Amino acid sequence: MKGLSDWIVAVAALLIMVLSVFLVTNPLESAGKEIVDEIDEKHDESVMGYIEDLDANSETESIDEKKDLSTWSLIVDKEWSNFDNWAGSGLYFYEEDNIRYCTFKIYGSGVPVIYDYTTEVMIEEEGIISLELPEKYFDEEKENSDKTAKMKVEFDDEVIKLTNNGTVILFAFKEQKEDLDDKARSFINKYNLNIEEKLDREKIILEDGLSFELFCNASNKIGLDLNKYKNEEVDVYKYRLKEESLQERSRLIVANILFNNQEEIVGAFLHTGNMPGVVSLDEKSIIKPENLNPEKLNFEGVNKIEILGPREETPIDMWSKK
Repeated sequence: MKGLSDWIVAVAALLIMVLSVFLVTNPLESAGKEIVDEIDEKHDESVMGYIEDLDANSETESIDEKKDLSTWSLIVDKEWSNFDNWAGSGLYFYEEDNIRYCTFKIYGSGVPVIYDYTTEVMIEEEGIISLELPEKYFDEEKENSDKTAKMKVEFDDEVIKLTNNGTVILFAFKEQKEDLDDKARSFINKYNLNIEEKLDREKIILEDGLSFELFCNASNKIGLDLNKYKNEEVDVYKYRLKEESLQERSRLIVANILFNNQEEIVGAFLHTGNMPGVVSLDEKSIIKPENLNPEKLNFEGVNKIEILGPREETPIDMWSKK
């Protein structure tokens, strides 16, 4: 029995030794530990990279925000205009899907816009942005060019300065409280006149002369003192009326509404192709009555026509002398 128990003890001790060696040198446990260490290392790198990205984005957003405060936020969602040439031009800045844009417009006479070009806006440094626009509209020597030119935009003293090859063009913003077209139409409707269509819009200088006197007389009759705007520039809105002139030679009647640079109505008159040519908006004697279409006289079967007058004396006066 003693020999058997000693043998059992020896076998148990041997098993314990084998198990101990296996547990210490287990390849699966070692591989598992390496995988865990590798995951931890990659995780640390990923976390550090994410933190670095956050820092970079935060720095970019901080710089971008600083530029916005000095430039973009002051000009965005507004239209800036220049009226040095013809009907004028404009710049409209806006943002869409986090991308900044500018639309360059050329205003028309009779239509709001005859040309537009949209380009992306780049913010280069604080207070200055850049964009590319067709050079033919900013350089007379390149009027046939199809290329664009890089231009600088600065905002200073409530004015946009667009610089192209050393030439500075100023664009100013002026908020319109009321659309001038609507204002002109309402004014015409006050005199029970009906608009057929808008014809034109133009800027003119009220130079002294016969035309200016006629404009003043017609305006004065409805309480507008146009005379104080002599030799000044006004904005004229023109509308063809549904009403027609009595004169067959030209039935057209055009209402003209004049605005000063404060967008106030300072003059108004009707223009026809017949004498007297210019009359006030309340002059109804030139307008053909509705549904009046006189037929031509038919002289068939008439043997004699006698025309009486003009006479200084009436037939009654002549009879009383006899």
